[in-house]
Amino acid sequence: MQREAYAHIRLSPSRTLQIAQSLYLDGIISYPRTSSQKIPKEIEPKKIIAKLIKQFPEAKLAVRDNPIEGEKSDPAHPSVFPTGEFKNLQDDEEKLYNLIVKRFLACFSPNAIGISKRIQLISDNQENIASSQQGKKFTSNGLTITEKGWTQIYPTTFEEKQIPTINGNVSVDKISFVEKETQPPKRYTPASLVTILEKKNLGTKIFYLIEDI
Repeated sequence: MQREAYAHIRLSPSRTLQIAQSLYLDGIISYPRTSSQKIPKEIEPKKIIAKLIKQFPEAKLAVRDNPIEGEKSDPAHPSVFPTGEFKNLQDDEEKLYNLIVKRFLACFSPNAIGISKRIQLISDNQENIASSQQGKKFTSNGLTITEKGWTQIYPTTFEEKQIPTINGNVSVDKISFVEKETQPPKRYTPASLVTILEKKNLGTKIFYLIEDI
């Protein structure tokens, strides 16, 4: 939850948990201090979805009987889920609640389906190709989404890229080179720190550690 909140609505891990605790006390989400990715049948998700339709019309897409789940489980608590109850919310509270609801609905929505395509060109002995580049492979990857599925509900980082279908030989009209430098590793973000601290088993209240770094 903390990683998703930072990635999509730019809430820090500590702020996310603070708001989630408030939403829990208001009775509109389940217990938030859990790492579980499981949605048990005991919570009666279909009844929750039926309630959510009143405020989230996209809930009608959540037709899957068995949700898509992660591997993590917590014997004490299931994953964070909306209870189906509502309350007037503002600003960050509303943003986090909407994110929790939409992620829950996406777990019960159809798969997103796409077609990936890869084109690989091998340079030959053309006159306009430098000898140092002859025989080298050049690759381009593309993606076309054919069925949006759960991506209609939950924000995604998929980027469609159309590339043409090529059969046989291709004539090269022009080759240009771009000079670049290797980039240093990306700086840590609150979201990536959460991931690292979880892997290192540095406790469940990891947001306290992040605030002190």
